[in-house]
Amino acid sequence: MSARTASKFSNMSSDEKIIHFMTETTGDKIGQVMKLLGRTAEEQCLASAYCAATYSYIVYEVLREEFGPEKGSRIAVAVPFGFGGWAMKVALRQMGLNDIKEIKDIPTMAKLFQKVMNVFGNPCVITESSTDRAVIDLVFCKNALLGVGPWDRYIDRVRYYKETEGSPEMGYGKFCSEFPNMCGLGDRVEGKLAQIMCLGEGSACRTVFERRR
Repeated sequence: MSARTASKFSNMSSDEKIIHFMTETTGDKIGQVMKLLGRTAEEQCLASAYCAATYSYIVYEVLREEFGPEKGSRIAVAVPFGFGGWAMKVALRQMGLNDIKEIKDIPTMAKLFQKVMNVFGNPCVITESSTDRAVIDLVFCKNALLGVGPWDRYIDRVRYYKETEGSPEMGYGKFCSEFPNMCGLGDRVEGKLAQIMCLGEGSACRTVFERRR
């Protein structure tokens, strides 16, 4: 039987979800830092979001000027993926694993996927988990919420996504579909980005891992 965990988040606002995951990840450290800074967690979220947006805008503009609007924009979107190997190492360590080859089933793979995305700063929840299927929903995405590129160029990214052949052609979509292969389960498990937030297909990007029939 599937284990569903989404219900406890159903009545949370977006900012409450972010605070929850910040606290869940770092525990009392958040409170200590907020006391030192004289800020609430909500105020720090706002300040951090402003800093991230400013940084992203500068990176985006420099790359567009150097490589041209089309190529520069795509490079800017791809920059975060450069941290993939690091995020995987951190996630494995958090799970007490030494090697990705230690992943033997869908529930464990879904948990690793969740932790990798959390390391990226994209908190997600496992809303369904069983031996045959797992569903992971992002509750916060820097991409769709204008943290990866400038807000006034966001429509460029949406157009790019609409021009692709589908989620398997997108960077994050490729990561979702390749994740079972990375875990050595590609012959038994299929991964896919089933719902794309940027295209208005839902309030979160949804990744599904299912046993191959």
